[in-house]
Amino acid sequence: MDFWRPSYRRDAVVDGKYSIKASQAKLSHALEAAVIKAYPPAKELLEQRAKLQQELTSIRMAERQAMKPAATTNEPAATERK
Repeated sequence: MDFWRPSYRRDAVVDGKYSIKASQAKLSHALEAAVIKAYPPAKELLEQRAKLQQELTSIRMAERQAMKPAATTNEPAATERK
């Protein structure tokens, strides 16, 4: 149970990684909307930042794949002979 509001409290209790990430994402989107409303040219900057973050994520995933040992496949290595 990620969110729970006891009857004696006004605010909900958050317990869980997913809930915390979801709350952070909602807060981030609300902040971005407020910034765009106050300064409309910021929308383009925020879009550029989002694209860069996606590219960085792709690069990091590719690096992690490259770091995995090649022996994880079921095929024999090129140096092995029958």
